[in-house]
Amino acid sequence: MERFLMVTAERALNGQPESVKEYTLGRDVFDRGENYDPRTDSIVRVEAQRLRRKLHEYYENHGSNDPILIEFRRGSYVPHFRYKELHQTKGAS
Repeated sequence: MERFLMVTAERALNGQPESVKEYTLGRDVFDRGENYDPRTDSIVRVEAQRLRRKLHEYYENHGSNDPILIEFRRGSYVPHFRYKELHQTKGAS
């Protein structure tokens, strides 16, 4: 998962979101060979779902104070970065 996150984040931040595709991730992240077929090997989809869950758990717990969130929207392997919304408490000025 760490490698998945690093590769996708680096490519997105370097302006290469078009290289964040299921086939290329299967080969580059999960070391599948040239014969990798995403239709028969679901490793990228499974690990992407797992990473989404782990990121959600992280931001709910240890990362609850992180100012920037990394999100993977369903159907996409390109990470999105956003600032965490700040909520003011009652009586705060």
